[in-house]
Amino acid sequence: MKKIILFSLFCCFISHYSSAQNAKVYAFTNGSLVEVDPFSAETETVGAIDGMSAIAIGSSTFDHYHRRYICSGGGDASLKVVDVETAEVLYDNPISSYPNNFSNELEYDLQYDVLYGMKPFFTLNSYGEPIESETYLTVVNTETAEESLIAKIEGLDAIFTRTSTFNPDDTQYTFIGRDSDQVERIFTLDATTGEVLHNPIITDFGNMELQYDVKQAKYFGIKGQPVSLVEVDIETGDVTPIIATTADALALGSGAYSQAPGLYMFIGMDSNWDKRLYVIDTEAGEVVSDDIMEGNIAELQADNTNFANERYSKTGAVSIEDKQSNAIAIFPNPAIDQITFEMDVPGRTQVKIYNSNGQLIIDQSIDQHTKSLDISALPGGHYMALVTQNENSYKSRFVKL
Repeated sequence: MKKIILFSLFCCFISHYSSAQNAKVYAFTNGSLVEVDPFSAETETVGAIDGMSAIAIGSSTFDHYHRRYICSGGGDASLKVVDVETAEVLYDNPISSYPNNFSNELEYDLQYDVLYGMKPFFTLNSYGEPIESETYLTVVNTETAEESLIAKIEGLDAIFTRTSTFNPDDTQYTFIGRDSDQVERIFTLDATTGEVLHNPIITDFGNMELQYDVKQAKYFGIKGQPVSLVEVDIETGDVTPIIATTADALALGSGAYSQAPGLYMFIGMDSNWDKRLYVIDTEAGEVVSDDIMEGNIAELQADNTNFANERYSKTGAVSIEDKQSNAIAIFPNPAIDQITFEMDVPGRTQVKIYNSNGQLIIDQSIDQHTKSLDISALPGGHYMALVTQNENSYKSRFVKL
């Protein structure tokens, strides 16, 4: 019996170690996209990002469906979607600027493949000075940089940079901000409606960056001096210390989270002012690597594509830009009034759409190359389309605004 238990534990260790070793991380430096080895802090240049001389702190995220690095900044103020295999800029669209800034604190929904952000609007006086501000939760179209407003966040005065994270299981967007009374709170929103679910006062902010661990269903943060890993209760605002590192300072915008092995990574400065890449195993509560990092590395992003595909069983149907390599394309996502199905192979197609509770909402046969379904009557929320054609089935999730 002991042998069986020990063997089982050994297998779990090997699986966890393998996931950790396969963690992929990307970042921006000196106009280029680089891949970062978490366990040596060494970088390998993927390629130069056209038109990108600098990056805006807090502007990056990762498309975990198509393996793309998303960021904004540089001389041309645009939203760039970059292929991480080649550094080719696939989409490059101009974005709005002050006083109606483009959405920041971008967060990618691993389950529904939707990009969320927070968009500030400023009202200016006759001297061009801001006298009032509003912030909206948005959905951002990565192909066009078009922003769709979901809701105004009531009671919010400002959001702190690089404090946002996303819970894809419950579709919740969380960030740290300051309310209208200038009190620091941790806000959690229903990303479908923008409703504020929780906003307790946070007991120990300390310039914290947040990350959500999907497997453990826990919120982790890095903060303080020395920089420490903490667990955060989003319902009470309580902060529980886990482990301190040797970092005396945290490089802003350097945090990333690899979901499969549960690794929290960030760049920090030690007591000798050497820059290091710290890697913390959040499940074990220990620092597993802290190698010196060379170069001006910013906006780390972990590639969680394999984890998302396995956890949420993503197969088959894809968005419009990938239709050339797949039988069926479903677009747009998010959708407002219509959802379109485009088939490369002729034949009768059956489309079933389910809501987030698993209830069948639409069941329709299609015998055309392209067919748009009217979904204007459906309430806003998350849906799954099951498409069957020639005995092959495809699944795709989408959001109805």
